[in-house]
Amino acid sequence: MTEIDTLSNHIKNHLQWGPPAGAERVRFLSLALCGEVGELANNVKKDWRGDQGNRSSDIRDELADIANYTFMLAEELKVDLPTQMMKKLLEVEARPEWQRRREGMSIAITDAAGKPVKAGDLIEGQEYEVSPEGVIKDR
Repeated sequence: MTEIDTLSNHIKNHLQWGPPAGAERVRFLSLALCGEVGELANNVKKDWRGDQGNRSSDIRDELADIANYTFMLAEELKVDLPTQMMKKLLEVEARPEWQRRREGMSIAITDAAGKPVKAGDLIEGQEYEVSPEGVIKDR
């Protein structure tokens, strides 16, 4: 079992502890996500204005809360979040302004044969793995 599978199982278990499935759960998860983003912003604001104390642990915790609620919301809405995230990243990277910024960068997302991967090439529900070198593989 991969770390993603373990995480997915925990996310599904956590969904059972909240409101019943459906619109009520979506509302709850959306509001909880907004609350966590607010807590993160508050910690970042305190660092920005120079308040005393080290908030790096709090910031890490809030980022984890945000990710967990995001994945729970995606699970509830039946969204394959990793695939959607990769599609969106590839879509953004295909924009002309991104291409201009990227000039001189050496990494590109390719398949195992070295062919560039575009957002439309990804299959909904298919799991992918991207190596540090930017090579995408089916799981």
